[in-house]
Amino acid sequence: MQKATVQGDLLRAMNCDINVMELPNDLDAQTALRAGKSQAYAADAVVTEYVVSTTDNGNAFEIVRDPENPAGFNPSTAASAYSRMRPN
Repeated sequence: MQKATVQGDLLRAMNCDINVMELPNDLDAQTALRAGKSQAYAADAVVTEYVVSTTDNGNAFEIVRDPENPAGFNPSTAASAYSRMRPN
């Protein structure tokens, strides 16, 4: 069983009908997203920028930004950016 993360705990506590799936590493999360097993993936803003720009020449993912924090969050507190698979 995977150890719960702070992000996962926060999402579950919000009671917003999000089924949180926690995977052991970023590559597994990206693979689940590309395979359609998840609809979004949360990661540090810097990681997300890199993954979005390099995976499948920038055609696999798009970034969904928080309008109140378009550059992401301070990594020392809650560093998260959200990405999802681009529709075909």
